[in-house]
Amino acid sequence: MALVASATSAAILAGTVGGALATASPAAAANSTPVFRLDTDNGATTANYLAFLSQIRANVDYEAQDVDNTVSGTTDLIDHTNPNALGYTEAVIMTEEGHSVRLRFRTSDMYLVGWFDSNGHYHYVGPSDQARIAVPDRPNSQQLSAGADYGTLERLGGVDRTTMEYNRIQTEAHAMSLWKASSTQAMAAAVVYFAQFIAEASRFRGIQDTIAQEGFGPTGDESYADTTRLDARLVEQETDWGQLSDRLRQVQLTGSDQTPVPLTGWVRDGFGRIAELTLSLARDYARVMMLANGYPGYQKRRHLTDADTIVVAADGSGDYGTVQAAIDAVPSDGIQYTVLIEPGTYHEFITVPANTANLMIKGDTGDASTVVITGDRAHGTLRPDGTPYGTEGSAVATFKASGLTVADVTIQNTFDPKAHPEIDAFSTQAVAVAAEGDRQTFSQDRIISSQDTVLAKSPVPTAQNRQYFVGSYIEGNIDFIFGNATAVFDRCNLAMRNWPGGTVLAPNTDKSKKYGILITKSTIYTNGVPANTMFLGRPWHNTADAWPQAVVRDTVVHQGIDPGRPWTDMTPDYAWTQARFKEYHNSYPDTDRTSSSPSGPQMSDTDAADYTAQKYLAGTDGWAPVF
Repeated sequence: MALVASATSAAILAGTVGGALATASPAAAANSTPVFRLDTDNGATTANYLAFLSQIRANVDYEAQDVDNTVSGTTDLIDHTNPNALGYTEAVIMTEEGHSVRLRFRTSDMYLVGWFDSNGHYHYVGPSDQARIAVPDRPNSQQLSAGADYGTLERLGGVDRTTMEYNRIQTEAHAMSLWKASSTQAMAAAVVYFAQFIAEASRFRGIQDTIAQEGFGPTGDESYADTTRLDARLVEQETDWGQLSDRLRQVQLTGSDQTPVPLTGWVRDGFGRIAELTLSLARDYARVMMLANGYPGYQKRRHLTDADTIVVAADGSGDYGTVQAAIDAVPSDGIQYTVLIEPGTYHEFITVPANTANLMIKGDTGDASTVVITGDRAHGTLRPDGTPYGTEGSAVATFKASGLTVADVTIQNTFDPKAHPEIDAFSTQAVAVAAEGDRQTFSQDRIISSQDTVLAKSPVPTAQNRQYFVGSYIEGNIDFIFGNATAVFDRCNLAMRNWPGGTVLAPNTDKSKKYGILITKSTIYTNGVPANTMFLGRPWHNTADAWPQAVVRDTVVHQGIDPGRPWTDMTPDYAWTQARFKEYHNSYPDTDRTSSSPSGPQMSDTDAADYTAQKYLAGTDGWAPVF
């Protein structure tokens, strides 16, 4: 199960505090920023690591209010977060050279949501509305990843929580990766590291004890020789934090577990061995946990400040069996919810209405090919009332809401014109995705059709509607990316099906807009397409106010497209030269020419600086999803 932003599905970048090894740590004063020091001789020690975690716990314990954390039958305490808290808390890693790396956590559930680099720029993980970005941080904030689950971050960072080394040297190295804002891979690996080092260690006693006892020594010098890894059973238990928290609250209220089957947990005994423990009493939970989500007597509400998760499973094991049923269950309150889709093929047409803002739809496995939403419909397909669906109505998935994220899913329109001779050749448009909201992100998806695969639309042509497609696979043959929105396709694989005269782009940008469609740092594949038979795009001049705009830059373009004639006309009365079409630094590896030599218009270096993914998407509010 992926770890999405949900108190009940547990531990993604969670983090907070810890207690002592065998008993509770001494109480720490709340609201003091904890600092773990690598810049002093005796900073990185077992005792200081424990004190560091204890201070974080004091800062998030039910907003530092007086709550009885006593666990009956033991001297151990369990602290409690307030799931309704709106703020954040911070912790500092001080590197050997005295660089201060400031990490930020949500106080509601202790997810690690961001950090500040050497320039004071804030980097955040996951959707911006969940990242606790204070107003002063917004101008220079940058998103590391749209997905905030461990699966996404481990793949991005090339790491595994069970094989990572935890020690003084690795703490320094990962802190410097965040300080320098190094490569995306290095930063993602560092986020995973500190989610364990701070967040999970503060929640789970076994993780804290492993790192404290084996990753550090009694003195700073001795710590250079110490190192450890986390047992896979302790790591797997991280995903159960929400369930453990829920059950603990009931046990503390009733005195013992009243359910037919008590939970079990993994603990570390006095000899460092990992053992399984049946959790019948609160004192049993205290051997597993030091921090729980929600205090005794807390009643879970639907309207949490943090995202709730709704699970879709075709086999009936989830909350709903269809994606649309899960979408329909999401409240229209603007709070982020996550629709998490288990592996399977879902034969349905889905719509996210405009009033369901900030929704995340995510495949559970992180592999888009395992979660498929598919339908078979075209422009000319008839509705039950006998009227055609039209191009927009043919979409398998229509996304009208702003702040939407769709990640790790396949959306495919399987319409085959040959199987539908009743539909004429001018009515075979078959949209897979209709993106019709602002600040929408599509990450690591597969979007497949033939004609008109992706509609990037602004329902009001002059309105600011921005859509960001990153790391995705998109397939089609005619105008398969089209529309009047501002849309960026970044590091995508665009696959052209063989169709003589076919085109990738067909923008109909309003004349009032500077930015239309951008393809950047991508690859356009033309496997099986005869050389020089297809085009980058053509202008869709469907209204008098349309002035199509598109840039293809820093992209590899294969032989199906002629670098000497990359653009074409859609209608005789509006030539492509009347549109705003440009290229910049594209490469055509299957020919002897590059985009610096063709007849198509090229962008200067000066102009290119103003036509980047960041510029397209910034808009009037500084949206910065590019990482």
